[in-house]
Amino acid sequence: MALPQKWQYKDEGTNGMEPCILRAAERGDIEEALSAMKGRPDCINDTDDLGMNALQVAIVSMRTDFGLFLLNNTEVSSFICLHEDDQGRNAYMLALMGGAPKLREALDERIRKEYGLWWELEDKKDAELEAANPKPPTP
Repeated sequence: MALPQKWQYKDEGTNGMEPCILRAAERGDIEEALSAMKGRPDCINDTDDLGMNALQVAIVSMRTDFGLFLLNNTEVSSFICLHEDDQGRNAYMLALMGGAPKLREALDERIRKEYGLWWELEDKKDAELEAANPKPPTP
């Protein structure tokens, strides 16, 4: 998947520049990410020109290890996991589209842990309502 030119950080380098979590995600540079988070812990919420956060950038850049690093070693919340970019895509959707099964599973686990299986509870509630109010048979 080719990235739009305005989004790419490849030619910038890091010489003399402050650490950037988005550039680190695009490159898969965990050391730069650690430096960025040390200097500004809230940088995990930064987005680029396309509205993508570091987790989404890592997924689109096929940096599975970096995405797993973010999920396993930072306080990435399900809000970050479900944040939609300017095209309405969240990290989970990008992981599904990009064929990143390890990231998709990690995202699924994080979302389930934070939301508590809410969709399964909704399905159970719907089934109970249907059982309590059965539809009449169709002739």
